[in-house]
Amino acid sequence: MNSDRMSYEGMSKYGPLTWREVEWGIKRELIGWDVVKSVAIERMSSESDQPNELAILSTDDPVDLMSAVGNLASSEPHEAEMEMRSKWLRIVLANLFVHRGEMTDPLAE
Repeated sequence: MNSDRMSYEGMSKYGPLTWREVEWGIKRELIGWDVVKSVAIERMSSESDQPNELAILSTDDPVDLMSAVGNLASSEPHEAEMEMRSKWLRIVLANLFVHRGEMTDPLAE
């Protein structure tokens, strides 16, 4: 897993993610499958009992996981690309700020 990806605990305080936002983040490698599984667990415990959420928890195959996320995303109302970009920008910038001491300065000599 890419160490630059964000953890679910770090990003959950910025509000719940829709499945469309999860799909957007996974396609851009902002989050890993651990976050996808955490979202599925949260959704199943709070409101939903979609079979695709159960499918996410029952496999580690990336193809099956992406298929389940895609099915869940397509069942939600459309979200504008700019809305998703804006939300992810806030999450990424907040994550960078919180972890600023752990980052190396790319402009340092």
